Amino acid sequence: MESTAECQECVSLKDRYRVTLREYIQAMDSLDQVSDRAEFDRAYRSAEQIRLNFDALRRDYQRHLQIHYPPQPDAPQTEPRQ
Repeated sequence: MESTAECQECVSLKDRYRVTLREYIQAMDSLDQVSDRAEFDRAYRSAEQIRLNFDALRRDYQRHLQIHYPPQPDAPQTEPRQ
């Protein structure tokens, strides 16, 4: 198996994860800038969609890392949070 340093999928997933994290932070910050309830609702729905994308990317990245670093038989097993 190639190392994670050379794996293009790892690089791509990590880059997308970071971009989505920045988008989520900006979306959360924008909630403080809204002027009325309708605008807040739109901003909240947008932030929630970005959060869901962020969570999905995090799970995809963690699953992919398990290809490179499979759990050891003597290590405690943990499930990614859903």
